[in-house]
Amino acid sequence: MFIPLLPPKSGYVEVEIDESRKYKKILTEETEKISALESAAADADALAVDQEYRIILLELGVM
Repeated sequence: MFIPLLPPKSGYVEVEIDESRKYKKILTEETEKISALESAAADADALAVDQEYRIILLELGVM
């Protein structure tokens, strides 16, 4: 019987490798969708920051 020793961690499962306990990432369709949404949101944020930077440069007459 496997008794968990590590604290629970979202998206991971506890496994025993070489007599030591470690976390292993769980890959499912849902976790892949979440990571895709997170990366899309990060890309959108980066584009918004870049656009704002360019507008500021235009207002200052640098470009």
